[in-house]
Amino acid sequence: MRKLISISMVGLLLTAQATAGFSVFETGPINSVGYQGDAGNGVFSYNYAGADFVPGTLVFSGDALSGDVGSWLSELSFAVTNPAGQTGTISGFGASSSWTGTTAIGPLTIGGLNNVFTGTSVGTWTFEAFESYDDSGTDAIWSNLSFDIADYVVPTPNQWPGEVEDFETGVPPAGWTSIANNAETWQTGTTAYDGVQSAVCFYDSTYSGTQDEWMLSPMATATAGMNLSGQTMGSIYWGTPTSQGGTFDNYDVEAWIIRGGVVGDGDDTLIGTLDDNWAASYEWAGFSYDLDGMLALGEDFQIGFRYYGYDGAQGNIDAVLLTPEPASLFLLGLVGFALRRRR
Repeated sequence: MRKLISISMVGLLLTAQATAGFSVFETGPINSVGYQGDAGNGVFSYNYAGADFVPGTLVFSGDALSGDVGSWLSELSFAVTNPAGQTGTISGFGASSSWTGTTAIGPLTIGGLNNVFTGTSVGTWTFEAFESYDDSGTDAIWSNLSFDIADYVVPTPNQWPGEVEDFETGVPPAGWTSIANNAETWQTGTTAYDGVQSAVCFYDSTYSGTQDEWMLSPMATATAGMNLSGQTMGSIYWGTPTSQGGTFDNYDVEAWIIRGGVVGDGDDTLIGTLDDNWAASYEWAGFSYDLDGMLALGEDFQIGFRYYGYDGAQGNIDAVLLTPEPASLFLLGLVGFALRRRR
């Protein structure tokens, strides 16, 4: 199994103070029995009757009692559905090993819900415990569940420190946001170009569906002469076309300009496909992109790193930097994880 904290609504905390939202507490027991939608899964609901708002962050916590069926914390998941029928999933609450007894999960602060929950927040919300892999039996019996959902706050521009982002503090770093649409998503890595940690996205060995995984930087403001640079690596065999020496070209690692804090709303700009820079499998390769002409001076934006594909291999990013600095140095990065699963 795998280690991750992946969130299909997703990633990390924002900095501003939220002003609306609600809290749900469920004492349990709530069972995790099978895949999402399994009739045996525990489900509970909450009716929100306040003013409508756009969800931005979720703080989750709970106690998971092992069901003694070879349960893996990385299999445990929750599906959260809003009154508009839009669903986000929280997955991978621990290391890729089974556990016994009760394990306390969280509190985990998750951001980026505005990319998933775009419909009304007024009405009935449902919360379903499920497993990303069904090994026949109750994986976990949940108790003391807490879901705190707060409204979305647009990140303030120019919040980055004056140094290269090398992910030594984890993935995603403070101020970044992850958007996970698969249980296998961006996570902390131990193979790095700079320092000892990085970020990586492995391929989904369960072939549950297409991976469309994002890491979004803090906001920045465009100035003249901006350039995005960093280091990347991955598999030539699985991730590049035959013209580059590859065989399957099943996945890409990309860099995007994201406007308005929302992915996929029609105003994003593809900066480049990082795997075009790979010269050999799993060897660091530099990338550099001139952003002049892609951004208007003074425009606020984020950098989005995307892993996209099916039946691919791992993709890594590290030592990322945006120059010149907006007001305080704009830096970002993602990076390589341990080469845990090569193909």
